[in-house]
Amino acid sequence: MVKIPKITEKQMEFMKSRKASEVVVVNRISAEIQPYMFPPISPYSYSTRVLLDNMHFNSGERVLEIGTGCGILSVFAAKQGAKVDGVDILPECIEFSLKNAIKNNVFENTRFYYSNMFSNTEGHYDAILCNLPILNQNLPEKDPRWYSLFDPEFKFHGILFNEGKNIAPRIIMAHANLKSNRDFKTLETLAEEYGWKVSEFKSKEYAQQTWRSYEFRLK
Repeated sequence: MVKIPKITEKQMEFMKSRKASEVVVVNRISAEIQPYMFPPISPYSYSTRVLLDNMHFNSGERVLEIGTGCGILSVFAAKQGAKVDGVDILPECIEFSLKNAIKNNVFENTRFYYSNMFSNTEGHYDAILCNLPILNQNLPEKDPRWYSLFDPEFKFHGILFNEGKNIAPRIIMAHANLKSNRDFKTLETLAEEYGWKVSEFKSKEYAQQTWRSYEFRLK
């Protein structure tokens, strides 16, 4: 078996330790989450943190969030004035995203529904927002929690860059060098293959690794 980065092992241990739904507060956003959902706040949830610290949307922009989870990124974008559609493959995530949008008073600016990536989406948006699983590696075991951490052969990233071209002119997402600095080049090369270029990125050091919030635009 390929060695799992230490920080991912720690995140897995943290997620296994959670046994019940709980309420967390991040950037003044209160969100209720289930144990199997990717936690937006933990000692290891740096991808969420780097996006919340750097993403910005203008009032009235139409945003599509892929893999919304508990909906915290959609809620944050809606608080900035964006009109946000959040989609997820798990019906429970749709339910909790809606609850969290209501709790944070952005219900009128958000909509949540089922979709496996872009399979059930329609129309055009100003931007795609996502926090996809970062690690390009096989799942260590069949557990639905790990789909938020592992993306074998960058399958979901490939769909994002390929099908996203018909959805929006820019993508906002997070990434990290969990295995090596080549991780960033792998992501950027894949984006270029599908006609995207890096227009901006901001880096932050957490837990002895680099985390980036990226903005890609069509060439």
